Amino acid sequence: MRIDRIVFTTLALFLVDCGLDCDSKTENFSIDVTLHQSDIVEILRNLHEDSSDNLSCEDVCRYIYLHDRGWYISEVGSCEHKISAEAVMDPDADVGSIRCDGLGYETPCE
Repeated sequence: MRIDRIVFTTLALFLVDCGLDCDSKTENFSIDVTLHQSDIVEILRNLHEDSSDNLSCEDVCRYIYLHDRGWYISEVGSCEHKISAEAVMDPDADVGSIRCDGLGYETPCE
């Protein structure tokens, strides 16, 4: 995921929150997955952060939902995440977990 997707997602969320009438498909979602070191590296790179301590649960939830489902998040309900403080060199190593749910939508309103 690149920074332009994050900007686009942020803009799309702003438009949805402004009450723009939209025919985009929506769904309630629930995520409960293990996070790998490569996920954390990608999220940090895209958010221009240097430490996983700076990642909010919502940031991680949005990344995983967009990355795995290809949809955007309109609203995060509950959210819990854990990320190991230890640096790991193996990109496939399990370093944490994310559990979140909310409302997602397929395409940004135009």
